[in-house]
Amino acid sequence: MKIAVLGGGITGLSATFHLARRFPHSEITLFEKKARTGGWIQSTRVPLRLGGSEEHVVLESGPRTLRPKTSKAVFELIHLLNLSDQLLLTSSRSPAARRRFIYVPPEYQETTNVSGLIQLPGLQSPAFRNQLIWSVLKEPFKSTRQFRMYVGSALVHGVYAADSREVSTRSAFTSLWDMAVSGKGSLSRGLVRRTFQSFLQSQMAFRSAASEVQYEVGDVERLMVNENTSVYSFKDGMETLPLAMKAWLENQPNVQIVSDSTINSVKTREEDRTFEISPTTATHMVSALPAPALQQILSPTSLPGLLSSPLISEALPSFSTVTVLNLVFAISPNSPPLHPDGFGFLVPRPPEHSPEGNPLGILGVVFDSCSLSGQDSAPSRLLKMTVMLGGPYANGHDVDASKILAFISRATGSHLPDPVHVQWATHQNCIPHPRVGHEDLLTKLWDQEHREWVRQNFAIVGPGFTGVSVGDCVNAGREVSEQWIRTMV
Repeated sequence: MKIAVLGGGITGLSATFHLARRFPHSEITLFEKKARTGGWIQSTRVPLRLGGSEEHVVLESGPRTLRPKTSKAVFELIHLLNLSDQLLLTSSRSPAARRRFIYVPPEYQETTNVSGLIQLPGLQSPAFRNQLIWSVLKEPFKSTRQFRMYVGSALVHGVYAADSREVSTRSAFTSLWDMAVSGKGSLSRGLVRRTFQSFLQSQMAFRSAASEVQYEVGDVERLMVNENTSVYSFKDGMETLPLAMKAWLENQPNVQIVSDSTINSVKTREEDRTFEISPTTATHMVSALPAPALQQILSPTSLPGLLSSPLISEALPSFSTVTVLNLVFAISPNSPPLHPDGFGFLVPRPPEHSPEGNPLGILGVVFDSCSLSGQDSAPSRLLKMTVMLGGPYANGHDVDASKILAFISRATGSHLPDPVHVQWATHQNCIPHPRVGHEDLLTKLWDQEHREWVRQNFAIVGPGFTGVSVGDCVNAGREVSEQWIRTMV
């Protein structure tokens, strides 16, 4: 068994890791275009001179935290790679977990009377509560225009860096879709029905335990529960996870990592049912590439069933380009707070007829020190926050930092001093957002490939074909080995 994995991001690393464990006698090659693996996950420990001392902070240019409920596959990696002592946990009782905000700029008031920094889920603003809560209770959900406008669009900004009107709810927010289907168009009915079903399932769990997916999580899950964890990261940043996977893979005799490697084409060879990936061949192939990159290296002659279909252009999702701005400020115990305690705030999309729009292209601001101060040497003297810009706003990639500071000051009601450190990073086409009908189109697309050996030996798990969170990516990579094990039994 000779396996080629295309793409060394978190999904490709996860796929290679689990394939190496499940198929120790196979020959596995991981191809990565860049010099480094890990994809958009990148952590930097920045040294700073503060007064007469040398301090340091960890800054993230990609994902910054994980949620315990998103994927047991991440717990499994933490356990198998012995990373438990590197964990940094944020309790659900902390302000970072309990206080989350959206910020409605005053410019939006031309079409609504809701504005300012509004806490979620408490919804402390009377105007927000009166106009949105009652509209939610009145169901069906599709009539709650303001709720979708503020909470829905802000959430899509935070997760997908996209316009909520262009994202498939079924693909992007599966749980909401399932609740709406269960409730026959009503989210509240669906929630009640889902809660009741969960209760019944818990009572009958012993009947299905044998068929559940088994993860080797050790004590990691128990640790998360005991600490009442809301979100977590690592003491040296999120890149701890892909770096640990890479180090483990480099010690495996059956694994080779080929960096700085550009794959120009992939072809299928019918005579021996293999994949030709110049200069090598493979009996099995995993694509962990973004959808557009995969389309570029495949030709209609290599996968005629898939790529000759007119559905291919419709099935591929759109991708958002995001700029990340890390800000570090010097603070003192006696200085006024620079922001309220909490996770941060998201900015909803502007009303359709708002003349101002979103001129800075700000999607949201994360108060990193509230949940990740344990990464830094002097949390009482340094405060860090991260600004996300761009997505559907083209002007979000070239903005004066002083204007961003003024925006945050206005949102939080504080005066931000000049930062002691500023770090920019722009990620081109980094977040896929599935369009309406995405799930059905992918199913129809695979139905066009009639060669059974291709369907069994070629796995597509890259961005645009599976979920976008780190947990989704890790689980998608893991599932490749589980699926191939099942087909070989």
